Amino acid sequence: MNSFLFIKKLLFPGLNIATRKRMKFIKYFRRGDILTLDAGCGNGAFSFEAVKLGNRVVGIDFDPKKLKRCEEFRDYLKIDPKKCQFRVFNIYNLPNLNQSFDQIICFETLEHLKNDQKIISLFNQILKPGGVLHLDVPSMNRKPYYGEIISQEEDGGHLRLGYSFNNLKKIFGLNKVRRYNEKRQYFLDYTQN
Repeated sequence: MNSFLFIKKLLFPGLNIATRKRMKFIKYFRRGDILTLDAGCGNGAFSFEAVKLGNRVVGIDFDPKKLKRCEEFRDYLKIDPKKCQFRVFNIYNLPNLNQSFDQIICFETLEHLKNDQKIISLFNQILKPGGVLHLDVPSMNRKPYYGEIISQEEDGGHLRLGYSFNNLKKIFGLNKVRRYNEKRQYFLDYTQN
């Protein structure tokens, strides 16, 4: 097991090129002893990066197997579990976390959810005043991935190809929005008033 984790550490965040590309957005993450939610944390890559910046992190995902691997890797990296927790959690139940966050990271998750507007509303409820949401979603103008089928159910697949910037502004209805557009994705920051 340790040899596997050693190799994982060498290759982390893995061979997924999209995840590697999103690592450049870490420069926008807040530093210091703040509370960060990584909503849809996947392999924990952005949770671990936030911890490196001094954050206390709660990473949530619906897949217990993924989170078990995140915990194993966290322990291998000797990160204090009090500074980096992973929870199997339904994103629609965010208020049940009973916490407010200084920063929320939500990368490549929103397009998998039927009620994206509800999730944004829930983010607003749990984000502290002055807090920041970092959102990364694919562009609706992208070409579908090879063999990609848009799902009708929340089964882990995409429910929509992506979003346009104007579409995101309608969903957010917020005035403090920064945009980082790339050919196939949008990175959006907004600050809670």
